[in-house]
Amino acid sequence: QLNQWVELTFDFTGESNIFMDNIVIKVDGPAWTTGDFMFFDDIIGPPLYTSPGVVYSPADSATEVSVATNLEIATNDKFLDAGAVTITDFTGKVALRVGDVNGADVPFTASINGDNKITIVPNTSLDNSTTYWYGVIDNTIYYSSGTSVTGVSASFTTKAAVTGDIS
Repeated sequence: QLNQWVELTFDFTGESNIFMDNIVIKVDGPAWTTGDFMFFDDIIGPPLYTSPGVVYSPADSATEVSVATNLEIATNDKFLDAGAVTITDFTGKVALRVGDVNGADVPFTASINGDNKITIVPNTSLDNSTTYWYGVIDNTIYYSSGTSVTGVSASFTTKAAVTGDIS
């Protein structure tokens, strides 16, 4: 419709992509020519999320995970150190443990990319057929709002060792 206001509604109810933070509108068709103009006014919508979302790799409760896997915890917010600064030392802030949160510590190195993805790299291959817990130690880092990060953890089980002839 030319020279008329048209209301468009976009409903993302049920969308599970926690990293969705924008919308792209593509205009095309037989009545549209290069150089035509389109104006947008008052683009509004609900908040993208009410609390930060987190995704894990490997996913929580995953099985058959490689013993050589790296672990990732990502958020659609930011993970920050006290004072809203980038985390540079993960000592006492993230953990990798055998079994559950109370299990034996597994040595690792950790890093952060873009303030929103923590990568945990075990120092050696993990044991086969073993359950591991990894996560953020409650109340040791913060989201950009200043809220303490709590309850951010996942568990997974590594695959069984290959036995017999593998050729």
